[in-house]
Amino acid sequence: MFHFVFIITIIYFMSNNDVLRKLKSLFVVEDPNAVKSVNKSKPTQPEPTTSPRMSTTPTSASIFTTDTNVTPDKKFVDMQEATLAASNLEGFDYIEFKNSLTSLANVIPDENVRYKSAYEMAKTLGVTKEKLVDSAQYYIQLLEAEYKKVLDSAEASKSKQVHDKQDEIKNLETMIAQKKASIAQINKDIAQAEQTLAESKSQATSALDKINATVNQYASAYRIVHDRIEDDLKKITTNL
Repeated sequence: MFHFVFIITIIYFMSNNDVLRKLKSLFVVEDPNAVKSVNKSKPTQPEPTTSPRMSTTPTSASIFTTDTNVTPDKKFVDMQEATLAASNLEGFDYIEFKNSLTSLANVIPDENVRYKSAYEMAKTLGVTKEKLVDSAQYYIQLLEAEYKKVLDSAEASKSKQVHDKQDEIKNLETMIAQKKASIAQINKDIAQAEQTLAESKSQATSALDKINATVNQYASAYRIVHDRIEDDLKKITTNL
């Protein structure tokens, strides 16, 4: 049964040999406006610092602590697929293997059989499991390198657009707190001055009343003594 499926696979690839020459979208429906694949013998993207033929230990993007639960905009998926397309290694590797799986999806529904069939086809081209794993890790490293560039750019933007604003916000908050403290002190000074003013007015009124009372009493006494002398003066004039 497996050999029968394999034969179907060979016939399918022979009738659709452009699958091996063109890079299709790996994870979303192909967009006719998407960036076209370049000649895979001339990668335009910088290669990762490590060799594409590395150990078979899987790499991980867990070093990035961003929220991966957000549904991405398709344009960002397209951008990363374009990065893979521009850096596609020469020969049959993980990308061509993935294309094979995608092409067989409607022909072989069973995933296990589909993987084995695509691998049997790949082996006829000299591909080994190790080569598939190594090339897949190469593309992961490529994506991680591009991802790091994005994070570095985002951090630079944060430093300029967010951190600087945070410093400005902190300075403004400090200034506002100082102004509020000054206003509170001014209000306290005003309240104290108003109290002193009221006391001064009261003291001035009391002093004025006391002075006026003294003057009035003195005037009354003056009038009594003055009138007494005037009366005596008249009597002296009259009687002497």
